Amino acid sequence: MNTQPLDTAVLDALAEELADPAAFAGQLRSYLDVLPDRVEEVVNAADAEGLAAAARALATASGTVGAAELARVTTELQAIGEAGADAPPPLLDTLLSAAEAARVALEQRVAATELDA
Repeated sequence: MNTQPLDTAVLDALAEELADPAAFAGQLRSYLDVLPDRVEEVVNAADAEGLAAAARALATASGTVGAAELARVTTELQAIGEAGADAPPPLLDTLLSAAEAARVALEQRVAATELDA
């Protein structure tokens, strides 16, 4: 299991693709702004279909910004939902921990980017 919250290669590629530190920081901030709501949607999914949809949305967004551990956990939750099952509480705890670790690490990356700009 990957215990690092971020895949720095993905983040570096995104920064290079955007080619503007302000745009890169803005992209990360946009993700951070919606992260709590997206996590809440997964945790509070009313049924397996809702779990799969909410987890897929969070997995996709997390993968885009390099939040690798969070993407891994949400991909697992997506598969569980697609199989018609409810999320096991221990995996939801893992989701919450991964989301917090990603938030902290991405906020640090935003701060570092702004210092370099």
